[in-house]
Amino acid sequence: MAKLHIEGAKHRPEAIKHYLDFIDQRDYDSVEGVMDDVYRETGLDVVNTKNMQTTLAKLGLVDDSDRQQLTDYGRELVEVLLYNDQLFYELLHFTYATAYYRDPSSDRAISWAYYQICDEFRRRAPVEFTQDTKQEIVESVDLTAERSSEEGLSDSGPLSTTSLNNYARFIKELDPDVYDDSSDEVTLRSFAPTELVLATVDHLYRTDIDSRARNYGDPVELSGDTTEIICNILLLQEEQLPDVIEHVASMDARLSIKSDYQLRVRLSDPVEINDLA
Repeated sequence: MAKLHIEGAKHRPEAIKHYLDFIDQRDYDSVEGVMDDVYRETGLDVVNTKNMQTTLAKLGLVDDSDRQQLTDYGRELVEVLLYNDQLFYELLHFTYATAYYRDPSSDRAISWAYYQICDEFRRRAPVEFTQDTKQEIVESVDLTAERSSEEGLSDSGPLSTTSLNNYARFIKELDPDVYDDSSDEVTLRSFAPTELVLATVDHLYRTDIDSRARNYGDPVELSGDTTEIICNILLLQEEQLPDVIEHVASMDARLSIKSDYQLRVRLSDPVEINDLA
């Protein structure tokens, strides 16, 4: 079954950070050994780590058969921790939103659901994070899954409003903020970190998320589905995208822009996650 439910108690993002950091820095014979250190040294409890290793395997961060071992992608993500905790959380959000499209399969349905929730909030924002809103989004994502022809979503398990609460744990970590605890409102950002923008444009080249094969160096027209994909992942106001892309292009020579009748971007070379630290 393709499980859409997103798991994660209050401190789940922090628990993931510590778990990945520990298995990168130390050698363990078992997952239990890792968790003993996590519980003892961080004060986190089992509520915050329930099924965490399974999720990390589904996202491609740890080896499915040896979950105290990082994958190459997981190792690249952890390298970011050495330099920038905030960027780690931005890229963890990116990983949740993109893992399905890097390797479409029923195991990664949680990532598909996370991306669809981003899409639903982008279409509604600004919106209060109420029970009614959460229920609307659950029903919409479930219906999209039912109608999808993708093999990875066949026989999908239901989403729930609890999944939406857990999703919020991850977007709370983003900066600029998209979730305000005081007003319980989800908004869109007017700008996004340069590193996250680069990773998102690179995602268009690595995958067929918009059903278009392209090579590095090919121009990408920022319109329609492509604009929506970028804004979904960045949780960005669509009208701000040209300015954001222009700023990032001025900061990184791999990205260039051309604007005539339509804005087009071109990424000359791959962007590896650990390049962004």
